[in-house]
Amino acid sequence: MMALRLFAFSVFITLLICQNAMAKVTLIPEVEVVGEAVTEDKGNISIKSEALPAQVQVITGEDLEKTNVGHYWDIYRKVPGVAVINMGQGDAGDRLGTRGYWAGFAIFVDGMPLNMPHHNHLHGLADSSWLLPEMIERIEVIKGPFSALYGNFALGGVINIITKKSDKSSSVGVEVGSYDSYRGVVTLTRQDWNPAPFLVYEAYTKDGYRDNSHLERYNLFNKLTFPLFDGQLTIRANFVKRDWGAAGYLPINDVKQGILKKTDAVNPTDGGYSEYYNLVLNYTPKGEAGFHGTLYASKEDFNRIATFPPLSQRWEHNERIYYGWNLLYNYMPFKTLSVIAGTDGRYDDGKAQRFNTVNRQKTATTQDWDIKELSVGLF
Repeated sequence: MMALRLFAFSVFITLLICQNAMAKVTLIPEVEVVGEAVTEDKGNISIKSEALPAQVQVITGEDLEKTNVGHYWDIYRKVPGVAVINMGQGDAGDRLGTRGYWAGFAIFVDGMPLNMPHHNHLHGLADSSWLLPEMIERIEVIKGPFSALYGNFALGGVINIITKKSDKSSSVGVEVGSYDSYRGVVTLTRQDWNPAPFLVYEAYTKDGYRDNSHLERYNLFNKLTFPLFDGQLTIRANFVKRDWGAAGYLPINDVKQGILKKTDAVNPTDGGYSEYYNLVLNYTPKGEAGFHGTLYASKEDFNRIATFPPLSQRWEHNERIYYGWNLLYNYMPFKTLSVIAGTDGRYDDGKAQRFNTVNRQKTATTQDWDIKELSVGLF
């Protein structure tokens, strides 16, 4: 009898607590949340990256503006599972990887792939140091091996970068920093023009903390958007010229023993220079249904001179051009059905050479490669 009374009393107390909790819940005022979702329902029929059966993180242009980063690549350091490796060689580029993959991301900008086939362990390295935060509308970080959708470089994931078609207004920016660091950037945009222009011009120079760590960059980004048929056509063309010094990697024991200073350079003639051109055409319909098309061409002349003791100085020269396409038609008779047919392809023609040098004077050719590769697919 005592056990029955205790049980009844506990039920009464539980009901009383639940009643009070429910009363408290009903007292919370209704709050309306207004905003744009950055991810799609995974159950939707869609060709957007957010609908893929994978973890997708979207970094918006507003995120870049609100985050104090010296380079937009730094924002990836906040994405779990993503590794950012700085080459420490001026504007020679950075690497993005995932756990288990040194360079496991396929990187696209407006549908144009950046990864390069290569003759050694740097296969798939992407040069995207020319991208500026002022250019970027959003970045999609897709984790997982989607090689069938994005090509053979997507072993660990995909970085899909979309540049802006326009901005709120034109602007002029000037930045001054330590070690003779100067940057000027001009953004020109007019949404009411046809075609609508979006232009970003940058000049950047710095000396750096260590000897022979200077960097100069000149960046011309041009994009035009205009209506065509039932969609939009964008034409993007940009040119980047860079020159840098490379302080190199000092032996830590020599620094500790005072043989070398922290600001010393391994070789004052190390560094590099490059020129980069690309042209991209994108056509998109008003919705997801209809014809989607991307045509692109890119050319780069890249030179890197580096010393890694005890080895002598070496000069790496890469001259490459590639072009390709991605064309598809998305037939959607109703929201729950999507039938896609298309083709994609890419042709690479490149030369990779390596020389032994002394103070940038070539002494011997150690490697000389020609790479020609054509890949075509139907889906």
